[in-house]
Amino acid sequence: IKHSRIPPIPGTVCGGKTCCEAGDVALPFGSPELVGLGFSVFVMLVLVELFGSPMMKNCNVIIALLFGYFVAGVSEKCVGSVCKKFVVDTKIEAAEDITFLWAKTFKLGFYGPAVFPLLIAFVVTTLETIGDIGAVYDASEESIESEEFDKSIQGGLLSDGVCSFLAALGTGMPNTTFSQNNGVIALTKCASRRAGVACGCWLIFFGILAKISGIISSIPDCVIGGMTTFLFVNVFISGLKTVSQVDLTSRRNRMILAISLGVGIGVAIVPGIFADMRASYGTSPFFPCRGPFRTEKDCTKGEQGVRDGIVQFLSTPYCVGTVLAILMNAILPPDMEILRKDAPISENKA
Repeated sequence: IKHSRIPPIPGTVCGGKTCCEAGDVALPFGSPELVGLGFSVFVMLVLVELFGSPMMKNCNVIIALLFGYFVAGVSEKCVGSVCKKFVVDTKIEAAEDITFLWAKTFKLGFYGPAVFPLLIAFVVTTLETIGDIGAVYDASEESIESEEFDKSIQGGLLSDGVCSFLAALGTGMPNTTFSQNNGVIALTKCASRRAGVACGCWLIFFGILAKISGIISSIPDCVIGGMTTFLFVNVFISGLKTVSQVDLTSRRNRMILAISLGVGIGVAIVPGIFADMRASYGTSPFFPCRGPFRTEKDCTKGEQGVRDGIVQFLSTPYCVGTVLAILMNAILPPDMEILRKDAPISENKA
């Protein structure tokens, strides 16, 4: 009996396992060297929290990231007499001194099969924006039950729409809010809009100076992963706080949470359940492009567009989870009134 073997995740392969590259070093996923570089970020976060001044605690995110970058920069992977660096300056040297958006021009076109997937992408970013703005209000200790919050939602969605339109003209994907910023606000305790505007100006400035972009892109993924893991967990904690404000004794609320979280977390843990295409494109068992009822070898371009949009929707945890929550909230009836036949036990003991 032949047992089928699931192909490895696409990427550089070393020793039969998918590799993670950091500079000139390529190591199997989960190697202690890579885990150690990511863990160095956590170590510095804890040290700053224990011994740092208030100013250092407010800057602990960038301090920890730079520390991990420094550790990676001075570290080497040696095999025999050959040593390779975890940080190289290839991207820095390749970057131009100054770049502008309008430095190059090209003709714009229209690709029909990509319309549906991009519409799904816009829906995904819209749902993410609503959740992120709510997390910002929570981290900023502001009430979400206010008219100001509704205005912020409208403004955030309008901003995303305008920026995504401009990104489309530049042949980019739809813009989206960064959940990590909620963790930054929770850690630094700085929720000033002036600080946000200043950060935006700095990002534009750094985008023009391509050398700085090269420096940032030279940071190993394992170091970035250590920091983003910490920040995303802070976003999760903000979500827990929001859920804790809901009446969890309600059968209706528990049903909505159970279904939406069950599917959403399930997709997050097993992302290939709907989009497992490790063998090749279009081979996902959930929505294959080939099968017993097809005469063609592959999907047509139109079918690929519809398929990609559906698979993208189903494989995005917060998107499918949010839509399920909205659907359950719309169709489930309110809780029935509970009538007790006997008094509570606590009252009888009293």
